[in-house]
Amino acid sequence: MDDINYIRAGRYDTPATDLYVLSQHPSSRIRIRVAENQATPQVFLEELSTDSSEEVRIAVGGNTATPLHVVMRLAFDEHVDVRFSLAENYSVNVLVLLCLANDENPFVSHRAMTTLKRIALGKRTDNLKRVKPKLRAFGVNPRAEYRVC
Repeated sequence: MDDINYIRAGRYDTPATDLYVLSQHPSSRIRIRVAENQATPQVFLEELSTDSSEEVRIAVGGNTATPLHVVMRLAFDEHVDVRFSLAENYSVNVLVLLCLANDENPFVSHRAMTTLKRIALGKRTDNLKRVKPKLRAFGVNPRAEYRVC
């Protein structure tokens, strides 16, 4: 039965009511799949962002449908793996990366700065045309240290 639930949790056409039930599933594997699904309603993603499993919270942070305020809250998550996952994600909002660049953990802050530099220097292959203007609008200098959070 869990295999069927796993498949349903990842399908784009799964009804929101079913996604809600699956987001409450006892198996973190199923909840991770719901958190990864871009069709999952934002309210469910917000609820999953407080899940007891850090793998579920990592999946929420990696979902491009997750609202910015939820991702920003995950940038201050107690578990370093959640923050590190966000710091290496090129699709995360630049403001989140700037906050992570000041993280207390040196691995997280270094990874966030590396991600920012790669975005700013054009070493990213997907959606580069969309990202460069945003970086310029924020005035991101890839060689500078940022203190925003």
